[in-house]
Amino acid sequence: KTFSLLLHPLKDLPPAETALEVTPKGIRVARGSSVTIHATASGNIPKSLDLILQAAPRASDQPQDAAARVETIRMDGFDNGKFSTTVRELEKTVQYRVATGPFASPWYTLEVVDPPEIGNLRAALYPPHYTGLAVQTFPGGNIDGIKGSTITLEAVTTKDVVKAFLAFEGGRELPLKIDGRKISGNFVLFQSQKYQVDVEHAFGFRNAGIAYEVVVRPDGFPTVDLLSPTEDLEVNGDEVLTL
Repeated sequence: KTFSLLLHPLKDLPPAETALEVTPKGIRVARGSSVTIHATASGNIPKSLDLILQAAPRASDQPQDAAARVETIRMDGFDNGKFSTTVRELEKTVQYRVATGPFASPWYTLEVVDPPEIGNLRAALYPPHYTGLAVQTFPGGNIDGIKGSTITLEAVTTKDVVKAFLAFEGGRELPLKIDGRKISGNFVLFQSQKYQVDVEHAFGFRNAGIAYEVVVRPDGFPTVDLLSPTEDLEVNGDEVLTL
């Protein structure tokens, strides 16, 4: 062993540097989401590791504002040099890296984007033709109509979307037509149920769906009320009776 130390005097010394591996290496999330950052330290494994968040500078910032844009979070440590922490309810885009002493990872970006939302939802109800009933318009998505009525839905989105559909109870989906930021579609009332309008933009984020209710009223059988005559009559067979 002594001879080995003479040949390799630094072999048994602990590593002098710390290497840091971070996941994810940049990510895009919907506003209000939470993200867990993982880090693995190798070489000289530290006892603690910090996650450093840095908000993007604004045109109105002064030099003294730089420190206010930086936040340091102590990460939770585990065995084998593994660390993690969760950044909750992100509201703005930030840069991040992990660091310990003089060692730090590269900077990465947590990009915060707004998911698409829908507005001006309007439903037009067309009753079966034989009923003679007029077309009804419902602002919003709650609908009440006779079974067999046709519903036409229209809405606008806050962002360009690549997918739009109605999601009904039981998992059934009905695609909607996309025309710029206008979406539309129709379906027939068969049963009372709940549904929501879902849209998705190119980043894969969806709107926060609102449940709407469809109430279907069955069409009743025709009824007749005899108003006159309402008493027993004796006839010889050749009279004309007014009903």
